[in-house]
Amino acid sequence: MNLGFTCGFVVNSQNYFAKGSMVTFPKIMVKGGERVSIPIYYPDRDQVAGNYHVKTDGNGFFLMPFRWDPLHLGNVIEYAEASLTISEGRFDDDGHNVGYGAPRKVESELYKFIDWSAGRDGLLPEVRKLDGSSHRITPHVEIPHEKFSKLRDEFINKVKPSPEYYGLLSFKVIYL
Repeated sequence: MNLGFTCGFVVNSQNYFAKGSMVTFPKIMVKGGERVSIPIYYPDRDQVAGNYHVKTDGNGFFLMPFRWDPLHLGNVIEYAEASLTISEGRFDDDGHNVGYGAPRKVESELYKFIDWSAGRDGLLPEVRKLDGSSHRITPHVEIPHEKFSKLRDEFINKVKPSPEYYGLLSFKVIYL
């Protein structure tokens, strides 16, 4: 299985980071002649992640490592996107979560890359266009330390460099 991750920030309608929001990532969508979905797998086991979700942290940040079948490389090479659903957390006056707002579907383009070395240093990997052009696609974003150390130790350090080993990455600031 190949690795990938989707991450980003969720911002509410008052332009504050939306802490405690639920982010669900059930599948990868690819576009070609018709839209096709590709299943994702949990990062730590060989099981299709049908209802894979995380909550945003106090800064509205989310990070979701996942695995995908390399047999789908031909499907994702041209264009693929993470199909996400975001539900903003609702809180009472004491700061306790009392539920979630209406779900909103969002797509975030998944970029392909081979070099995982930036991820070992706590940064998003640098992704370049498939035509080899040199401008940077992904922003220079530092992953919060507590999330980075888990990502690095449990996933990135296990990646074996190979020209066939493509990673998938999406980063998006989502405005609700």
